[in-house]
Amino acid sequence: MARLYYKMIKPDPFDHIDSVRRTLYYYKRVVDHCESHPNDAAKMEAELPVCKEMVALLPAKLDKMLSEAQAR
Repeated sequence: MARLYYKMIKPDPFDHIDSVRRTLYYYKRVVDHCESHPNDAAKMEAELPVCKEMVALLPAKLDKMLSEAQAR
């Protein structure tokens, strides 16, 4: 789901920001689930680092997108 929302590009910048927020939400859900269920985390060894990286990077991207959208 996170990947799908991230790939959605909307013409309205605020709609696009909402899609990126949803992206962050779903990446966080994966990370939180894997932290509370280590057996599942082992099954996601290739994807989990990417999810964690996205959780770390997306808030800054959202801030930048929001400031750019408000400046318009």
